[in-house]
Amino acid sequence: MNARINTMLYGILSKEYDYYNKSYLLCTWNDGAYFYMVPYDLDSTWGLYWDGSKIMEDGSDPYFDFEGLIQDANRTSFISNNGQNRLFERIYKHFKSRVKKQWDYLRQNVWRNSDISGAFKKFISEIPQSAYEREQARWPTLPSKNITDYEQIQKFIIERGDKMDNYMDKYYFPETDPLEDIKNRLTKLEQK
Repeated sequence: MNARINTMLYGILSKEYDYYNKSYLLCTWNDGAYFYMVPYDLDSTWGLYWDGSKIMEDGSDPYFDFEGLIQDANRTSFISNNGQNRLFERIYKHFKSRVKKQWDYLRQNVWRNSDISGAFKKFISEIPQSAYEREQARWPTLPSKNITDYEQIQKFIIERGDKMDNYMDKYYFPETDPLEDIKNRLTKLEQK
């Protein structure tokens, strides 16, 4: 369950434009005993518009707008893009306490703003100049080359991370986890 929650949370945090319907792979090992999700097609993340032509500021896309959720906590288009992903919609509606618990764990351990932006900085520093030159030769009209860089990504990570923290802390009202509820009921029955 945490793998699916992580994928959902990463899609929301990174503002991955297609996370809810076509930008993940289901992988397995152990003869299919365990499945996990791997995000891919990450060209529309951290504010970059799908075609690379502009930066989408927070609030410019209603599907990723925290303010809309604050006004209507039952709205799920944010999670499922109006029903295109029933799995994420059901996780969001029925496992809120697990989602909140996982968000808190990730933000305290591996998804701090400084961790995410630091990973970008390290990755970018390891790309040789020749790779940039080959990329420009192959895609000379790539629109995003003049509008995105480490500073833009870092700014977006900080602003988006802080807004999502605020939403999760103040407006995400976790309900009882159905699995915990079942466990509690079974425990009570066993005690009788």
